[in-house]
Amino acid sequence: MKKAILLLLFLALIQAPIFADTTERVNIYYSNGVTYFKDKKFTSAILEFKKVLRIRPYDVTVQNALAMAYLARAQYYTDTEKNFKKAINDYRSALLYLNHWNEEPEASKKVIAQNAKERLITLEKTYAPLNSADLILAEAKNLRFNGELAASIYEYIQLFSNQKYQKNAYQTASDIYKSLNNEKMAIECIRNAINVDKKDGMLRFKYALILEEIGNEDAAMDEYKYALEFSNNNQELLNVLQNLWMARSIQNPKDSQALINLGAILQKQNKFELAKAQYIKARQINPNDPVILINLASVLTALEDYDNAILIYDEMLSKNQGDLSARFYKGKLFEKKGDITSAIKQYREILSLKKDDYNAQNALNNLLSNLNSEQLSGYLKSEADLNPTNYDAQFKYAYEAHKNKMYLPAIEYYKKAIAINQNKPEPFINLAQIFILQKDFTKANNVIAHGLSILPDNKDLISLKENLSKQAANELYAKAGEFYNVGNYREAINLYSQIPYQTPEILTMIANSYYELKENENAINYYNKVLEKDPKNENALFMIANLYMNMQNVDSAREYLNKILAINPNSVDAKNSLKALNEGVEAKLLDSAISSYENKNLNDAILALDKLISINSKNPYAYYYKGMILEEQGKLDSAIVEYKKSTTVDSNFSLGFYMTAVALDNKEQYKEATVYYDKFVLLKEKDGIEDEYTKYAKERTKELKNYLSQN
Repeated sequence: MKKAILLLLFLALIQAPIFADTTERVNIYYSNGVTYFKDKKFTSAILEFKKVLRIRPYDVTVQNALAMAYLARAQYYTDTEKNFKKAINDYRSALLYLNHWNEEPEASKKVIAQNAKERLITLEKTYAPLNSADLILAEAKNLRFNGELAASIYEYIQLFSNQKYQKNAYQTASDIYKSLNNEKMAIECIRNAINVDKKDGMLRFKYALILEEIGNEDAAMDEYKYALEFSNNNQELLNVLQNLWMARSIQNPKDSQALINLGAILQKQNKFELAKAQYIKARQINPNDPVILINLASVLTALEDYDNAILIYDEMLSKNQGDLSARFYKGKLFEKKGDITSAIKQYREILSLKKDDYNAQNALNNLLSNLNSEQLSGYLKSEADLNPTNYDAQFKYAYEAHKNKMYLPAIEYYKKAIAINQNKPEPFINLAQIFILQKDFTKANNVIAHGLSILPDNKDLISLKENLSKQAANELYAKAGEFYNVGNYREAINLYSQIPYQTPEILTMIANSYYELKENENAINYYNKVLEKDPKNENALFMIANLYMNMQNVDSAREYLNKILAINPNSVDAKNSLKALNEGVEAKLLDSAISSYENKNLNDAILALDKLISINSKNPYAYYYKGMILEEQGKLDSAIVEYKKSTTVDSNFSLGFYMTAVALDNKEQYKEATVYYDKFVLLKEKDGIEDEYTKYAKERTKELKNYLSQN
């Protein structure tokens, strides 16, 4: 239950439901990531958050969650595994998502980023010094080659100011950002590369491709023209290339390369049948060319001819059993066909050849996350039986069986795990817990004694032994747990209360039961009893704060969050909750002001906005709405002052610039009005927005500038 509560708290910090406006699949990935993070399975959490970020690349919540997972894993690598190289790469990745992924990080994240950067610098100086641009470039290339894409981008960023490598760094960073589905940063980097060398045709071509993919056809066409100009061509690039390779294929019907290139161009234009025809011709000329087979398989996939595409990949594998790409794409085709068993087999074969293959592991994790309990249990048992000397394989199946109350196989495979590695406490603890559930206290004691003979200082085993020595208490505790698990919280409280030794854990379970019953005052009372025995129990403090938040008791919630920070100044959860609490107060004040404004209670609206400004003087909406109210009251000069304040506190607040421009326009202060119209239009264009306000601003600016030039 403690784990479940922690999960609820973590979800509360990053808002729930997670993504109400997207697919269930994304919610599953994100929920999995949160669960893994809570269970300290940081690698799995990173994989899940990456899935979400590929679908929602600019979601700050996911971005921050991924950064936190990298930081947590870096700390683990540093403190536990002493694997400083991996820690360095995780700090690089975290810093990319904190500082270089989307927008400028908020103040709290800047502190986290600064701390991470300081740790990275310290580790690099000791374990991986990069004392020159050449070494940084080599490291960036190596990271990319090994699939550490975020860390690779971070190192390329270090070369952005290096004249020798600047263009290459921007170009490569753009390529990697694009592969990570961050088209916004891919565009920014390719633009910077072009600024370094405006006559590089390949850069122009890459930029055009990105623009085309995001639907900015006009800008893409401009870049295609530049690409043609700088490659000594006069026509639109794709047409030129298509005509070129078509002419060459006609001129030399046995030129397989011309047919391949023509097919690739047609395929890019989604002319799949025509592309397929070119690849088939090329294959007849050169049946052993792997590029032809790869392209033909991809176009068959696009045509949803999955069976024939699989046959192509089989042909490739018959020539090269180590072709991991062929195996991977074959697995994806089985997924498309709904043959999950065959898909899993392909990914497992890849991992048997290359155990750290990111794509295969990611695809396998994705499939497994969608398996039902029976399918997952069958898969894990197969893995355990195929890898009889692998501790993790035995433990994972035992744990899954345990979770599904399949106690006989759970006992068997926990014992196998212990036989492989006796230095892990988890199988001892879990095995003893099964025997306790079965009321076989002799076997439970034997397992605990075995564990303590190897791990005499393990606190969990010691605690379990102490609890087990009180048989009556154990029975009560187990029975109370049964009632708790089936939702009979009242009876659970009754039994927990009868246990003679009211430890913080038992008091926590009573408090949790009241929490589930929504008896907030009783829950708070018992969490406070936990604090009497353990004053620094952050979980209890956090739960009380959470309950007060649910009860709309903002002051008390803030008090307990501050208590956490007094104990642990670096508590990210407390900081985030405190920030969310303050933001909630601001949101209520803003809602109150808007409601008063809509109901024509303008003085009340002004009072609410002034209070909001006193709490957060950098909230642009407070000034914006205050300006609107003053304008409605006929106080245009005062309104302009407030509109201008909204742009001062947030230079990207386009509404403020627009309202300032219109107000100045109404006062016939045309010259200054054009300045604000121009800024408004610039911000809209930067966001790729063309609406009626933008059109009006452009037209009005043109009129005013013509008028001013004539006077």
